[in-house]
Amino acid sequence: MRRLAGPLCALALVFTAVGCGPNNKDAIIGKWNSADEKDKHSVEFAKDGKLTWSNDKGSAEGKYTWVDDKTIEMEYELPEAVYQMQKEAFDQAKAMAGNLPGGIGGVANMVEPVKKIKDKATVEIKDGELTLKGNKTLKYKKG
Repeated sequence: MRRLAGPLCALALVFTAVGCGPNNKDAIIGKWNSADEKDKHSVEFAKDGKLTWSNDKGSAEGKYTWVDDKTIEMEYELPEAVYQMQKEAFDQAKAMAGNLPGGIGGVANMVEPVKKIKDKATVEIKDGELTLKGNKTLKYKKG
């Protein structure tokens, strides 16, 4: 039994060290690029809780806080150009639906855009990929 004590202790230390790898709070730090070709944007998480969201139309700064080891709350305001683009698309769809026989049609499922975004998301980070599961699921690659 004594001959096994040394190797077992060493093995226990290895398993403990493996379990102490980077956690979500450390691994999320940095810039992440969206994996969705139709919605190209990036999000950058700073160690101090700052969040920067950007695409080719502009950028916005906000903040994020950890609710627990796997959940964050994010708050930021959309760039004016992005908000206006979304609002225009919503208004056009609403106008088209109003002209259809029977009333509002597909607009009933649409949500009017908001400028200030506040969302809670579950964070999963694996093999250089970030998945945020909130109101919708967003996937990113480290970049």
